[in-house]
Amino acid sequence: MQLGIGEKFLLSYMVIYALAPILANYTAKNFRPILVAAVTTLITAIALFFILAATRRLREIFNAKAFGPIFGNTMFNIVVPLALIFVGTSKTSAINTTLLHQTELFFAFLISGLFYGETITRQKIVGGTIVLLGTIAVLYNGTFELRLGDLLIIAGTALYPFGNHYAKQALLLAQPSIVLFLRTIIGGIMLLVISFILEGWPQEAFLAKAFLAIDQKQLALFAGLILGLLGIAKLLWFEGLKRLDVSKSTAIVIAGPAFSLVYAVALLHEIPTLYQLAGMLIIIAGLFILIKQKVETPASSPL
Repeated sequence: MQLGIGEKFLLSYMVIYALAPILANYTAKNFRPILVAAVTTLITAIALFFILAATRRLREIFNAKAFGPIFGNTMFNIVVPLALIFVGTSKTSAINTTLLHQTELFFAFLISGLFYGETITRQKIVGGTIVLLGTIAVLYNGTFELRLGDLLIIAGTALYPFGNHYAKQALLLAQPSIVLFLRTIIGGIMLLVISFILEGWPQEAFLAKAFLAIDQKQLALFAGLILGLLGIAKLLWFEGLKRLDVSKSTAIVIAGPAFSLVYAVALLHEIPTLYQLAGMLIIIAGLFILIKQKVETPASSPL
């Protein structure tokens, strides 16, 4: 089976981004969750600023035509979803965080088909359904139990398809690194304000305690969160997204739980059950079907 360049970008993104729910769960439980989301976003923005400066591309950020879709992408992919998801993951398990991200599949197919006119092919339905059945098998795990944290995560992921469509509009007007920088700097500042409003202004004692509490493992996990959640992974996502439609892009990366469970064992020592292992195999089977779908490249895209 020969993979298109879009699928290669998205599969690479999936392997890296599978770290995100594991690392987000760990850091959100040890620090203020929205503040963690804000800080990781802003650190990513700073790193991207220096990359753009080194490549002499900073002038490209002054693109009035791209600002509208970039702002929409920021609101629906960063500000509201990250606030909900980071608070949610602080109230549930890392594996639940991983699995409930997969509800995005429902919303991607529904929203893309009903609101954006994307074609939902039979092959997408079959592959997506198989992936979904695998996710349900993992989520069931002997019993269903939804907590407030779980519901917040679902609410956050429901907004991603809207943000992804704004991203596709933005990518017609600006390069992925520009879109990523603008959305992280705007989103990081907005998350910081939300954190100050809802979580309070960080006190000196809190900052000192947080600084002293960071050991080498926490520092490594925090750095991994920045890389996996907001850095290189998102560049790979944008490169894949501009070559494929949103519903197929979402369906391909939906197999992330298979990798996240491995990371959960290695980093947090959470051992997957037989339900979770069976679900991984089903998810991989669905992924194989989805990858065989012919690549759909937007003809109007100049990128």
